[in-house]
Amino acid sequence: MSEDGLQKLGVDAEGTPVYYDAERHSRVDGHAGSESVAREDGVSLEQSTSVGQLIREIEDDVGWDELSDYARDHAPEEGLDTEADIGRKGSPDEDGGAD
Repeated sequence: MSEDGLQKLGVDAEGTPVYYDAERHSRVDGHAGSESVAREDGVSLEQSTSVGQLIREIEDDVGWDELSDYARDHAPEEGLDTEADIGRKGSPDEDGGAD
């Protein structure tokens, strides 16, 4: 965990860094192309929402370009196969063109 208490989940398909704030149980979005982030801009999650569910929600909404190790550890909670499922949205030729 970073010194500010935020855990980076990764970068979504729109280029936005996404963080999880465990202390506030919230999602905090950074700014594309920057590592700066404001905790107070976080969006509170339902108490019953797990980190895995948050990862799934973002995957379903816009997709992921990359996931942190922390996120990869939590993705299986929702049945996400980080090798097969993550990063496919919006990438029609993700397999390198091999048929």
